[in-house]
Amino acid sequence: MRNAGVLATAGLVVVIQAVMLSCADLAEGADDEHGRYLRAVRTFADNVLRYGRDVYGPEHAPLFVDGINIDTHEPVVWRISKGHVETWRMPSSWVLSNLASQQHFFKVLVALSDLTGDLKYKQAAVEATRYAFDHLRHESGLLFWGGHAAWDLATEQPVGEGRSGSVAGKHELKCNLPFYELMWEVDSETTKRFIEAFWSNHILRWDILDMNRHGYYQPILTGEVYRAELRASGSWNPCLMRCNACATTKDSSSCGSNGQKRHLKSRQESPSNTAGCQAGIVT
Repeated sequence: MRNAGVLATAGLVVVIQAVMLSCADLAEGADDEHGRYLRAVRTFADNVLRYGRDVYGPEHAPLFVDGINIDTHEPVVWRISKGHVETWRMPSSWVLSNLASQQHFFKVLVALSDLTGDLKYKQAAVEATRYAFDHLRHESGLLFWGGHAAWDLATEQPVGEGRSGSVAGKHELKCNLPFYELMWEVDSETTKRFIEAFWSNHILRWDILDMNRHGYYQPILTGEVYRAELRASGSWNPCLMRCNACATTKDSSSCGSNGQKRHLKSRQESPSNTAGCQAGIVT
Protein backbone atom coordinates (compact mmCIF):
# COMPACT_ATOMS: atom_id res chain seq x y z
CA MET A 1 0.00 0.00 0.00
CA ARG A 2 1.54 3.31 -1.10
CA ASN A 3 2.28 5.72 1.72
CA ALA A 4 0.99 3.37 4.37
CA GLY A 5 2.31 4.36 7.78
CA VAL A 6 2.45 1.30 9.99
CA LEU A 7 2.17 2.79 13.45
CA ALA A 8 2.95 -0.17 15.65
CA THR A 9 5.71 -2.04 13.87
CA ALA A 10 7.30 0.96 12.23
CA GLY A 11 7.64 2.36 15.71
CA LEU A 12 10.74 0.20 15.94
CA VAL A 13 12.51 2.66 13.65
CA VAL A 14 11.63 5.47 16.02
CA VAL A 15 12.88 3.44 18.96
CA ILE A 16 16.19 2.83 17.23
CA GLN A 17 16.58 6.52 16.50
CA ALA A 18 15.70 7.45 20.06
CA VAL A 19 18.02 5.05 21.82
CA MET A 20 20.97 6.22 19.72
CA LEU A 21 20.72 9.53 21.51
CA SER A 22 21.70 10.35 25.06
CA CYS A 23 18.63 10.56 27.26
CA ALA A 24 20.26 13.34 29.21
CA ASP A 25 20.90 15.33 26.04
CA LEU A 26 17.33 14.78 24.89
CA ALA A 27 15.93 15.91 28.20
CA GLU A 28 18.12 18.99 28.27
CA GLY A 29 17.64 19.77 24.59
CA ALA A 30 21.44 20.16 24.50
CA ASP A 31 21.58 21.20 20.87
CA ASP A 32 19.32 21.58 17.89
CA GLU A 33 20.36 18.23 16.39
CA HIS A 34 19.19 16.28 19.43
CA GLY A 35 16.10 18.46 19.74
CA ARG A 36 15.26 17.63 16.13
CA TYR A 37 15.21 13.92 16.92
CA LEU A 38 13.07 14.40 19.98
CA ARG A 39 10.59 16.49 18.01
CA ALA A 40 10.40 13.76 15.37
CA VAL A 41 9.67 11.07 17.95
CA ARG A 42 7.13 13.26 19.69
CA THR A 43 5.39 14.14 16.42
CA PHE A 44 5.19 10.45 15.58
CA ALA A 45 3.65 9.65 18.97
CA ASP A 46 1.21 12.57 18.76
CA ASN A 47 0.01 11.34 15.36
CA VAL A 48 -0.50 7.85 16.72
CA LEU A 49 -2.52 9.19 19.64
CA ARG A 50 -4.60 11.35 17.30
CA TYR A 51 -5.21 9.00 14.38
CA GLY A 52 -4.39 5.50 15.59
CA ARG A 53 -6.98 5.00 18.33
CA ASP A 54 -9.85 2.55 18.08
CA VAL A 55 -12.93 4.22 16.53
CA TYR A 56 -14.15 1.22 14.56
CA GLY A 57 -16.40 -1.06 16.61
CA PRO A 58 -19.50 -0.50 18.75
CA GLU A 59 -17.22 0.26 21.71
CA HIS A 60 -14.27 2.60 21.23
CA ALA A 61 -11.51 1.07 23.32
CA PRO A 62 -8.17 2.68 24.31
CA LEU A 63 -6.42 0.36 21.86
CA PHE A 64 -4.38 1.20 18.77
CA VAL A 65 -4.71 -0.06 15.20
CA ASP A 66 -1.67 -1.81 13.82
CA GLY A 67 -1.36 0.66 10.95
CA ILE A 68 -2.95 3.59 9.13
CA ASN A 69 -2.65 5.19 5.72
CA ILE A 70 -0.82 8.46 6.31
CA ASP A 71 -2.80 10.25 3.57
CA THR A 72 -6.35 9.13 4.42
CA HIS A 73 -5.88 8.08 8.06
CA GLU A 74 -7.81 4.91 7.26
CA PRO A 75 -6.73 1.74 9.07
CA VAL A 76 -4.84 -1.05 7.42
CA VAL A 77 -7.40 -3.80 6.76
CA TRP A 78 -6.49 -7.48 6.57
CA ARG A 79 -8.63 -9.46 4.12
CA ILE A 80 -8.81 -13.24 4.04
CA SER A 81 -10.02 -15.55 1.30
CA LYS A 82 -13.51 -17.00 1.14
CA GLY A 83 -12.06 -20.42 1.86
CA HIS A 84 -10.42 -19.21 5.05
CA VAL A 85 -13.57 -17.38 6.10
CA GLU A 86 -15.35 -20.73 6.00
CA THR A 87 -12.64 -23.01 7.40
CA TRP A 88 -11.40 -20.59 10.07
CA ARG A 89 -14.92 -19.32 10.85
CA MET A 90 -13.68 -15.74 10.78
CA PRO A 91 -14.87 -12.35 9.47
CA SER A 92 -13.70 -11.66 5.92
CA SER A 93 -11.78 -8.51 6.95
CA TRP A 94 -10.02 -7.45 10.13
CA VAL A 95 -9.02 -4.08 11.59
CA LEU A 96 -6.19 -5.49 13.63
CA SER A 97 -4.89 -4.42 16.99
CA ASN A 98 -2.01 -6.70 17.90
CA LEU A 99 -0.71 -5.61 21.27
CA ALA A 100 2.37 -7.80 20.88
CA SER A 101 3.50 -5.73 17.89
CA GLN A 102 3.02 -2.54 19.87
CA GLN A 103 5.21 -3.33 22.88
CA HIS A 104 8.20 -1.37 21.58
CA PHE A 105 5.91 1.55 20.79
CA PHE A 106 4.71 1.49 24.40
CA LYS A 107 8.35 1.79 25.46
CA VAL A 108 8.59 4.88 23.27
CA LEU A 109 5.52 6.37 24.97
CA VAL A 110 6.91 5.73 28.45
CA ALA A 111 10.30 7.18 27.46
CA LEU A 112 8.63 10.29 26.04
CA SER A 113 6.83 10.91 29.33
CA ASP A 114 10.13 10.49 31.18
CA LEU A 115 11.91 12.90 28.87
CA THR A 116 9.24 15.57 28.43
CA GLY A 117 7.30 15.35 31.66
CA ASP A 118 4.07 15.00 29.68
CA LEU A 119 2.28 12.03 31.22
CA LYS A 120 -0.25 11.61 28.41
CA TYR A 121 2.13 9.33 26.51
CA LYS A 122 2.67 6.82 29.28
CA GLN A 123 -0.99 7.03 30.23
CA ALA A 124 -1.96 5.92 26.72
CA ALA A 125 0.24 2.84 27.06
CA VAL A 126 -1.15 2.12 30.53
CA GLU A 127 -4.75 2.40 29.35
CA ALA A 128 -4.19 0.09 26.38
CA THR A 129 -2.46 -2.49 28.57
CA ARG A 130 -5.15 -2.36 31.24
CA TYR A 131 -7.90 -2.74 28.65
CA ALA A 132 -6.11 -5.74 27.15
CA PHE A 133 -5.86 -7.34 30.58
CA ASP A 134 -9.60 -6.85 31.06
CA HIS A 135 -10.88 -7.76 27.59
CA LEU A 136 -8.21 -9.45 25.43
CA ARG A 137 -7.32 -12.23 27.86
CA HIS A 138 -8.10 -15.93 27.77
CA GLU A 139 -9.21 -17.61 30.99
CA SER A 140 -5.76 -19.20 31.25
CA GLY A 141 -4.12 -15.78 31.48
CA LEU A 142 -2.71 -15.70 27.95
CA LEU A 143 -3.48 -12.68 25.78
CA PHE A 144 -4.90 -12.78 22.27
CA TRP A 145 -1.81 -11.39 20.57
CA GLY A 146 1.34 -12.47 18.75
CA GLY A 147 2.07 -14.33 15.55
CA HIS A 148 -1.19 -16.26 15.19
CA ALA A 149 -3.81 -14.31 17.13
CA ALA A 150 -4.88 -10.68 17.48
CA TRP A 151 -7.92 -8.52 18.19
CA ASP A 152 -10.32 -7.26 15.53
CA LEU A 153 -11.41 -3.74 16.46
CA ALA A 154 -14.35 -3.80 14.04
CA THR A 155 -16.05 -6.88 15.49
CA GLU A 156 -14.44 -6.77 18.96
CA GLN A 157 -13.34 -10.38 19.03
CA PRO A 158 -10.13 -12.40 18.81
CA VAL A 159 -9.14 -13.43 15.28
CA GLY A 160 -6.55 -15.81 13.95
CA GLU A 161 -5.95 -19.05 12.12
CA GLY A 162 -9.05 -20.98 13.11
CA ARG A 163 -11.68 -20.74 15.81
CA SER A 164 -12.70 -23.00 18.65
CA GLY A 165 -15.59 -21.47 20.55
CA SER A 166 -14.50 -18.03 21.69
CA VAL A 167 -10.81 -18.81 21.10
CA ALA A 168 -9.03 -17.82 17.88
CA GLY A 169 -5.61 -18.84 16.64
CA LYS A 170 -2.82 -19.98 18.93
CA HIS A 171 -0.39 -18.20 21.22
CA GLU A 172 3.04 -17.29 19.85
CA LEU A 173 5.59 -14.59 20.64
CA LYS A 174 8.20 -15.39 18.02
CA CYS A 175 9.52 -11.88 17.41
CA ASN A 176 7.93 -9.95 20.25
CA LEU A 177 9.23 -8.96 23.66
CA PRO A 178 6.51 -8.07 26.18
CA PHE A 179 7.02 -4.84 28.08
CA TYR A 180 6.94 -6.69 31.39
CA GLU A 181 7.91 -3.67 33.47
CA LEU A 182 4.84 -1.75 32.33
CA MET A 183 2.61 -4.82 32.51
CA TRP A 184 3.70 -5.42 36.12
CA GLU A 185 3.10 -1.78 37.02
CA VAL A 186 -0.41 -1.89 35.55
CA ASP A 187 -1.41 -5.16 37.25
CA SER A 188 1.18 -7.39 38.89
CA GLU A 189 -1.21 -10.29 39.56
CA THR A 190 -2.46 -10.42 35.97
CA THR A 191 1.11 -10.26 34.71
CA LYS A 192 2.12 -13.08 37.03
CA ARG A 193 -0.82 -15.11 35.76
CA PHE A 194 0.25 -14.48 32.16
CA ILE A 195 3.78 -15.68 32.88
CA GLU A 196 2.47 -18.84 34.55
CA ALA A 197 0.12 -19.49 31.62
CA PHE A 198 3.00 -18.95 29.18
CA TRP A 199 5.07 -21.62 30.92
CA SER A 200 2.10 -23.93 31.28
CA ASN A 201 1.10 -23.80 27.62
CA HIS A 202 4.50 -23.68 25.92
CA ILE A 203 6.67 -26.17 27.83
CA LEU A 204 6.26 -29.64 26.31
CA ARG A 205 8.64 -31.59 28.54
CA TRP A 206 9.40 -30.44 32.02
CA ASP A 207 12.31 -32.82 32.57
CA ILE A 208 14.39 -31.04 29.90
CA LEU A 209 12.36 -27.79 29.60
CA ASP A 210 11.54 -28.51 25.96
CA MET A 211 9.67 -25.44 24.72
CA ASN A 212 7.45 -24.96 21.67
CA ARG A 213 7.01 -21.39 20.46
CA HIS A 214 3.37 -22.31 19.75
CA GLY A 215 1.09 -22.47 22.77
CA TYR A 216 -2.59 -23.25 22.98
CA TYR A 217 -5.32 -21.38 24.76
CA GLN A 218 -6.05 -24.06 27.32
CA PRO A 219 -6.53 -23.97 31.10
CA ILE A 220 -3.37 -23.49 33.10
CA LEU A 221 -1.81 -26.54 34.70
CA THR A 222 -2.58 -27.17 38.33
CA GLY A 223 -0.16 -28.29 41.00
CA GLU A 224 3.51 -27.68 41.63
CA VAL A 225 4.29 -27.21 37.96
CA TYR A 226 7.58 -25.38 38.47
CA ARG A 227 9.08 -27.92 40.87
CA ALA A 228 9.46 -30.71 38.36
CA GLU A 229 12.78 -32.46 38.60
CA LEU A 230 15.15 -31.73 35.73
CA ARG A 231 16.94 -34.86 34.57
CA ALA A 232 20.07 -34.65 32.46
CA SER A 233 19.28 -37.99 30.83
CA GLY A 234 16.19 -36.59 29.14
CA SER A 235 14.56 -40.01 29.45
CA TRP A 236 10.91 -40.22 28.47
CA ASN A 237 8.35 -39.81 31.21
CA PRO A 238 4.69 -40.38 30.20
CA CYS A 239 3.54 -38.06 32.99
CA LEU A 240 5.10 -35.09 31.24
CA MET A 241 3.10 -34.72 28.07
CA ARG A 242 -0.03 -35.67 26.24
CA CYS A 243 -0.75 -35.75 22.52
CA ASN A 244 -3.89 -33.81 21.70
CA ALA A 245 -4.23 -35.74 18.45
CA CYS A 246 -4.61 -39.17 20.06
CA ALA A 247 -5.43 -38.13 23.65
CA THR A 248 -2.83 -40.45 25.16
CA THR A 249 0.23 -40.01 27.32
CA LYS A 250 2.36 -42.57 25.52
CA ASP A 251 5.66 -42.01 23.78
CA SER A 252 5.43 -39.30 21.13
CA SER A 253 6.17 -41.89 18.45
CA SER A 254 2.60 -43.15 18.93
CA CYS A 255 1.21 -39.79 17.84
CA GLY A 256 0.86 -38.56 14.31
CA SER A 257 3.63 -36.42 12.86
CA ASN A 258 1.52 -33.33 13.44
CA GLY A 259 0.24 -34.39 16.84
CA GLN A 260 0.35 -31.58 19.38
CA LYS A 261 1.68 -32.48 22.82
CA ARG A 262 0.39 -31.20 26.11
CA HIS A 263 0.75 -31.93 29.81
CA LEU A 264 -1.84 -33.71 31.86
CA LYS A 265 -3.89 -31.36 33.97
CA SER A 266 -4.54 -33.80 36.78
CA ARG A 267 -3.93 -37.35 37.88
CA GLN A 268 -7.69 -37.90 37.87
CA GLU A 269 -7.87 -37.20 34.16
CA SER A 270 -6.20 -40.51 33.33
CA PRO A 271 -5.35 -42.40 36.53
CA SER A 272 -4.05 -45.49 34.75
CA ASN A 273 -1.41 -43.54 32.86
CA THR A 274 -0.25 -41.37 35.75
CA ALA A 275 0.06 -43.99 38.48
CA GLY A 276 3.43 -43.77 40.12
CA CYS A 277 4.34 -40.49 38.45
CA GLN A 278 7.46 -39.09 40.09
CA ALA A 279 7.79 -35.81 38.25
CA GLY A 280 5.61 -33.89 40.69
CA ILE A 281 4.01 -31.69 38.04
CA VAL A 282 0.44 -32.84 38.45
CA THR A 283 -1.76 -32.96 41.52
